[in-house]
Amino acid sequence: MTLQELKDILNNKDPDLFGIEIKRTAQGKLGQFLKDGKNDCSAFEFNGVYIIFDDENKILYIGESYKKSVRERLYLQVKCNKTNSTLAKHYSCCKLKREYETLSEDELKQLKADIQNYNVLAIENVDLETRLITEMNPKWNKAGNHKKQCE
Repeated sequence: MTLQELKDILNNKDPDLFGIEIKRTAQGKLGQFLKDGKNDCSAFEFNGVYIIFDDENKILYIGESYKKSVRERLYLQVKCNKTNSTLAKHYSCCKLKREYETLSEDELKQLKADIQNYNVLAIENVDLETRLITEMNPKWNKAGNHKKQCE
């Protein structure tokens, strides 16, 4: 499913997705979550799920943010540190075919630049993650760790 197809479902007059009520949504680029003081990410200040799309607008990853707001969780994804960014680990393994910890400074800069250009759609509903993963089968949500997901 592409970003546009999902937007079409959400914009449909029927207020729910897969039989689950949607309270609100927000969308943007992952780069807007960097703390540079220039971007307003307040639209993402809720708990729920987030869907990350690659540069071709195909679903890469579906994540949840039940304890933190979507805004806080996406900031951790974009920050790309070694302990908090599932997205960075998937990217390095799947796109670069290398372990995140072994990347050079130049490769790390490219990884961060690419991730910042990915689109994100967030949905306020804490019961939606499993259903979305089951229905949409995103590339980076397959069973097992990130190393097995790109084989």
